[in-house]
This record gives sequence, structure tokens and C-alpha cells, in this order.
Amino acid sequence: MAGRDPLKVYILNQMIHWFFVGLTLPVLVLYMMDKGLDLFQAGIALSVYS
Repeated sequence: MAGRDPLKVYILNQMIHWFFVGLTLPVLVLYMMDKGLDLFQAGIALSVYS
């Protein structure tokens, strides 16, 4: 990795990170809503969890 631009590596890392965050959070919210929580309660639960 000696010849790679650190900025490009950083951008790729951030893209992969936020891609997986964007995949998991909506699924978790839908799961919580299926269990009976409303959107506000699911948001509070996720904020407490993180």
C-alpha cells in the first residue's frame, strides 16, 4: 500500500462503513417496529444502544 493516496483509502473506508450502517439501521428499526415500538421509541432505543 506504499503507492496509494491516503485520501482515496480513507474515502473508500468511509464509503464501506456508511454503506453497512445504512443497511443495518433500517432493518433494526423495522424489526423494532414489528415488535410493537413506534418510530420515536425505536429511535430512542437505537440512540441508547449506541
